[in-house]
Amino acid sequence: MVAGSAVHAVASRHRRFSRCCWRSGAVAAGVCHSYETAMAYEVYWGSGSPYSWRVLLAFTVKQVPFDSKLVQFSRGDHKTSEFLKMNPRGRVPVLKHGDHVVYESNAILSYIEKLHPTPSLFGDDAVETAAIWQTISEVDSYLCPLQEQLVAAVFQDDTQGREDELRGVAEQVRAEIALHDARLAESRYLALARLTAADLALYPTLMLIGRIGTRASSRQLGLGLENLRASHPNVERWARMIESLPGYEDTYPPHWRR
Repeated sequence: MVAGSAVHAVASRHRRFSRCCWRSGAVAAGVCHSYETAMAYEVYWGSGSPYSWRVLLAFTVKQVPFDSKLVQFSRGDHKTSEFLKMNPRGRVPVLKHGDHVVYESNAILSYIEKLHPTPSLFGDDAVETAAIWQTISEVDSYLCPLQEQLVAAVFQDDTQGREDELRGVAEQVRAEIALHDARLAESRYLALARLTAADLALYPTLMLIGRIGTRASSRQLGLGLENLRASHPNVERWARMIESLPGYEDTYPPHWRR
């Protein structure tokens, strides 16, 4: 099994939320969805993967217990035949729930939302749902591709001769964060007045880009990404609210603490 058979320490902390029939939506019309909720959730994730972090945060917010399967990229866990059977793309996160396997972070969030609808992460009506998906789509369509470019260049030390290109990418990142900062000046959270999947989509990407900014090559290029939060006060206030969520510390990438 990927990452071994042992359950990562994160899982033991999440089990305190376990219920025979989880109250946050496991009951519909007085009937407990015992089949769905009785099966253990196995979450395959990677430390530092913003898409994995979305899923960990969602499970934490919904207080749904799961078995944590930390995928070690350095030893090629994501390339094993066992893992590729679950996700032929060899990427995290992956959710295994009984015989069901779901990959892609937004698909996993939607799956969990259906089985555990409270607290709602995708809205209670058409207007709310549209607002949430609109923001998620903006993050995924405009900010995440910039993040991927920076990861490929900075983490792989492929910056030589690309200085102007990467400065341009950093400028686009700042423009995207400024857009969200302006929205957060009018609202506590991104899409609605409460925490939603939109917030869980942006926060890990913001954190990864900020970490990229602390790398020596990033500083030498003057990308200015290490101060994204400090230079956007509304984003900083919003990020601190997410970091105050119960269980947040259990979701933080373990290798970032070293």
